[in-house]
Amino acid sequence: AYIAPPLQQYPVAGAQPVAPVYAQAPQAGYPPAYVQGGGLLPLPRPGAAPADLGWNAAPRAQPPADSAAAELRELEAARSVSITAGTVFRNRAGEAGLSRLTDFEIPFEARFPVGDGKIVVGVTPTFLDAGSPAGDWATASRFGGGPGSAFTGLLNGTTAGQQNASGLGLSVGYEGKNFGASIGTTPLGFQQVNLIGNATFKGAFGDAWSYKADLSRRPVTDSLLSFAGAKDERTGERWGGVVATGARGDIGYDDGTYGFYGYGALHGLTGKNVASNSRFEIGGGSYIHLLSEPGNKLTLGLNLGIMGYDKNLSYYTFGHGGYFSPQSFVSLALPVDWSGRNNRLSWRVNASLGVQAFNQKETPYFPTDSSRNGDAGRAAAGAASLGLTSTIYNGRYPKTSKTGLAYNLAAVLEYQLAPKMYLGGSVGLNNAQDYRQFTGSLYLRYVFDGSSTLGVPTGTTLRPLVSPYTPLL
Repeated sequence: AYIAPPLQQYPVAGAQPVAPVYAQAPQAGYPPAYVQGGGLLPLPRPGAAPADLGWNAAPRAQPPADSAAAELRELEAARSVSITAGTVFRNRAGEAGLSRLTDFEIPFEARFPVGDGKIVVGVTPTFLDAGSPAGDWATASRFGGGPGSAFTGLLNGTTAGQQNASGLGLSVGYEGKNFGASIGTTPLGFQQVNLIGNATFKGAFGDAWSYKADLSRRPVTDSLLSFAGAKDERTGERWGGVVATGARGDIGYDDGTYGFYGYGALHGLTGKNVASNSRFEIGGGSYIHLLSEPGNKLTLGLNLGIMGYDKNLSYYTFGHGGYFSPQSFVSLALPVDWSGRNNRLSWRVNASLGVQAFNQKETPYFPTDSSRNGDAGRAAAGAASLGLTSTIYNGRYPKTSKTGLAYNLAAVLEYQLAPKMYLGGSVGLNNAQDYRQFTGSLYLRYVFDGSSTLGVPTGTTLRPLVSPYTPLL
């Protein structure tokens, strides 16, 4: 389900997005979430490229009896150098060599105080595997060179080859109270490497209103083709590596009892030898605070999201991008958010259930080169004569539409092993948009000059390590 937070987040290479929980400072490379009247944020939108991350937030700390000591601990946390390292695993179900994706990353992040903000440096070894497209006609003709390459491959015994990629992602950024910016790369070593980054400004007016503006260039990580780029071994052609460039604006209101929010975004999508595309997004929702007490908070919301793409480029032949790109997508969902803290243990659980509907119009097999249809048609006729297919080739993928239930479930636990050390993990499962995805992470964080007290919030807890390129959901 398309379940957006009041102010949505966007991951960028090497920087872990964090929304304030225990009065955390915003992180570089990923626009920080607002604290809506001290309450929790509804579940974030999954998917769409960039799949956006508001999940990585938690409730604001409750003031301890000794407020002066609490302020000192917060100041210590804000001025501390910290290092976080761990592993992130993501698996997206699908067709081998095409939509299937296994993504394993080892993010490392170091944060250094500078002036009133922090410099954030990220390094992320990344390993992707999509498998190999099957050799049968029905599959081989929908990858790379299409029917022509499939027919030649069947005659010569050649295949499209194993689809995998590995590389090292880099980023550096600055995060301040109201401004954040970052610059980085998709992993060096991929078929296609892109420069990515963002600049974000946020603020508030009155006691309950908040706003945010974000300019960004981010990778589309729906598939190996869209994220890293692919190569058809039968032809030697390379294409893919899609990025979304554009702007987004958010506004929210929270008076401590209830809140509402709205957002709008417009992005252009480009990739190597991939047809250009554009995307719009609008949405909003409301939520109420069912429970708000020290160490235990619960919210319930209602969320509506709408988006659409100019072109359907969701396939894997040359010129397509391999990313979900419906011409209309509508989602209505009910998100529930529960978080809390008990001594050294912090947790957060996000869950939602909703309904979604989308339509994808028919689209050319080769959106950047219609001249390929002649050879493709002759190859398809040859395959039919050999009994390999009974489908008549018309040069276009058919239109599709779907309506159904969508679910999202995510959870994170973090335990303070020692005054300056935290161990955490997270899991996520969803079937939003047109895929099923599982994610998980395990991480360790060390704060060099943090609090010397166990079980006391210091601004450094409940910041789950997630993929720097894709959200938890």
